[in-house]
Amino acid sequence: MFSSFLLDRNRTIKKNKKGLSPDALRNQSKHTLPGSETLPLIVKKPDSDSLNQWLAVQTIEFYNITNLLYGCITEYCNEDKKDQRGRCDVMTAGKWEYQWKESGKKVVRVTAQKYVTNLMDWIAKLINDEETFPGPDGGEFPKDFQNTVKKIFTRLFRVYAHVYYSHFDEVKQLGLEKHLNTAFRHFMLVVEEFQLIDKKDLKPLERTIEKLLPRD
Repeated sequence: MFSSFLLDRNRTIKKNKKGLSPDALRNQSKHTLPGSETLPLIVKKPDSDSLNQWLAVQTIEFYNITNLLYGCITEYCNEDKKDQRGRCDVMTAGKWEYQWKESGKKVVRVTAQKYVTNLMDWIAKLINDEETFPGPDGGEFPKDFQNTVKKIFTRLFRVYAHVYYSHFDEVKQLGLEKHLNTAFRHFMLVVEEFQLIDKKDLKPLERTIEKLLPRD
């Protein structure tokens, strides 16, 4: 499963500048979003895969899913949006603001759309680097691979946080609320299963997480 998945690295999705239509997401989600009742089972690591192999699969999967979801609301995520429901002239999630930083460079304040574009380009570069994500012909995972995955998931979480705070009205208008909630619930089940994000970084969506992942 792992080898055949990573062999086809072109499965990483590049959204166009205009974004994806809601119909495109619905069609694609038939193949990417499982039913809610099966989610807790499918996040479990198969016995045949190593932990790093399974984390690589999950990372590529959520790069694709998050890219698809954000692609549907890209046209609404512009510098002019700044109201009581949210803002996009900077990357925010309510009172939380996220700034962009690349290795060896200064932290910079960017628009939400620029942040997401930088993020997706950065993840795609990592995924397509076989020294970081080894291909099917073998190769060792780097020692810091799990830290890299944690950093990717932490940054992907910020995209969900921004969408929930600043674009949930548009998501509902487009009829994509169920798709967003299913994708985020799936995302959080993986996060919790493998402890990929620090609790302090989950604060922006604490209440949403409590609703989507109720405790016994």
